[in-house]
Amino acid sequence: MSLKILLTGLGIAASLLAVLGGGLVRGDGNPEPSGVGRPAPPFELASATGAAKLTASDLRGQPAVVNFWATWCPSCREEHATLQAAAREYQGRARFVGISTDDDAGAVKRFLDEHGAAYPMALDRQSQTASAFGATGVPQTYLLDASGTIVATVQGPVDGKALREVLEVLVEQAAAR
Repeated sequence: MSLKILLTGLGIAASLLAVLGGGLVRGDGNPEPSGVGRPAPPFELASATGAAKLTASDLRGQPAVVNFWATWCPSCREEHATLQAAAREYQGRARFVGISTDDDAGAVKRFLDEHGAAYPMALDRQSQTASAFGATGVPQTYLLDASGTIVATVQGPVDGKALREVLEVLVEQAAAR
């Protein structure tokens, strides 16, 4: 392995750790380690918009953002625009999926009709996928590297700047592969 590749890898790792330590935290200000370092669990969920089912394998090959949310959650509604903007900005470089834990598919459809959906949305009516990820509430967001490993979690609304900083590192890491 060349020294240049090693130093680049160390730089990416240091940047990721700095960003994670400084921006992606739970709502109470403490880091949220839930699931970090393990592969995202397998899932197959119905689309909220009538498209094909969404699966964990759909997230492989690029960095991914998996957001658990619900229509009744004020913080989820608040962060929706931030996630949509990031999904548009990283289109083709990172994958996004929203997973609603609502029981009422009609409520999810109405919300998406009113507020838009810049990325695929799935239904997890019994919160089985949320539980498999380790989500303890909504909103909760998981950031995955291109291999599908969870590298960070956020409990509470996502901060757009911190999200973009981590995505930049993950996108750069994926491009170096």
